[in-house]
Amino acid sequence: MEAEVKQVIKEKEYVHDNDRKEYASKGLAGTALGIAIGAGVLSLWGRGRGVGIGGGMPENVNINTVSDAISGRTGVAPTAFQAWEKGCDEALALTNTIWGIKVNTQEQMYNHREIDINEKWQLYKSQVEGDFGNYKVSRDLYDNMNDKLNTAAFGLYKGQRDLYDTLNERYSAKFCELDKKVYGMEVANLYQNKIIQMGMESVLKDSMCYTDRKTCRAIYGVVGLPSTPTVNVLEGANPYGCNCRTQASTAPSA
Repeated sequence: MEAEVKQVIKEKEYVHDNDRKEYASKGLAGTALGIAIGAGVLSLWGRGRGVGIGGGMPENVNINTVSDAISGRTGVAPTAFQAWEKGCDEALALTNTIWGIKVNTQEQMYNHREIDINEKWQLYKSQVEGDFGNYKVSRDLYDNMNDKLNTAAFGLYKGQRDLYDTLNERYSAKFCELDKKVYGMEVANLYQNKIIQMGMESVLKDSMCYTDRKTCRAIYGVVGLPSTPTVNVLEGANPYGCNCRTQASTAPSA
């Protein structure tokens, strides 16, 4: 029985990335194990009967080759190792295909992410540029209006200043002379008013003296009715001057 035991080659497990998927290595091991079991069963069945397919054949003879020779086929049939090797190649090709799909998916996701980031960046950039454009337009408009207002205000000030300078140059001497005259008139007016006041006081005094002199010897008549036999007589002239008491003379009664 030891002669019929087939050597099973232990396959190396391939781990894909960090997912640790073992379906590839398990598939390869299952394929090899199935081929080995099938070959062992056929070998035992042929040796037990001594006839039939593979009966009395050495262990290194390919039964497929013998059957092909019997049936007249001329093709070279694969051995068990070649079949196992082909299974390994197919498993590797499948793994490579899965890996390619995974990489392609990652590349597509990366490209999609790049497109998404680019679209968001373009949107953000357009918003920033639009806001800056609006701010720049408003700022330029404000600066232009400010410049125009400043220019107009400076022009108005310059016109007024030039007019003042022209008038000052033309009438400065006249104004100075007029100021001197006005100042002299103001000073003279003070003395003039004082002189006029003194003259008026002198005239008043003279008029009072004149009146006193004129009325000093005036006779003011008194109308009266005699109630007694006494008659008062007023003198027509006062020999003693003004403001002196008159002497009353008593007329003899009849």
